[in-house]
Amino acid sequence: MEVLALSDSGEYCRDESARRPLVSVVIPTYNSSGVVSRALHSLERQTFTDFEVVIADSARSTDDLPRRIAAYNKFPLCVVTGVRGKGADGRNVGWQAARGRYVAFLDSDDEFLPSKLATCVASLEQGWADVVYSQVFVERGVGRLWIKPWRGVVEGENIYDYMLVD
Repeated sequence: MEVLALSDSGEYCRDESARRPLVSVVIPTYNSSGVVSRALHSLERQTFTDFEVVIADSARSTDDLPRRIAAYNKFPLCVVTGVRGKGADGRNVGWQAARGRYVAFLDSDDEFLPSKLATCVASLEQGWADVVYSQVFVERGVGRLWIKPWRGVVEGENIYDYMLVD
C-alpha cells in the first residue's frame, strides 16, 4: 500500500514512475474513518480494476484514518492530508493529485455498485460524452430508498445547471 501526504510546502509526493491508471477515484474525508471502509470495500468489488484511489483528508481530521485504510491493498491508494476547507475543497485537491485520465468522485460514506466504474468508462471510451453521471440510491434509515436525481438531463439542457443546481 502506498500512503502519501501533501507536504507543508504543498509538494505532492508520489512515485511518478508507476503506471498511470485510467481512473482516479477521489474520496474527500473529514473524521470519517468509521465509514470510509464501506466506500473502500465497494471499490474492492469493482469489475473494472484500472483505477487508483486518492483520499483527500481534511486538516481538521483527528481520527484514525491511516489505521482504518491500512488493510486495503487491492488498488493503489494515496492520502493527501492537510486539505483546507470543506468537501468541495477535498474534491479539488484530490482532482489535482489524480493521475487517471478520468476522475470519479465517491463520498466517504457512500459506495459504488460493482459495475459503476466499468459502465462509466465504457460510456466515456465511446467518445460521444465528456461527462458521465448516474443516479444514486439514497437510504435514510427508514426502510425506503430514494433515487436521485429523479430525472435524466433533457435534450438542450445545460448539464452544469442540471448537475449543480437542479
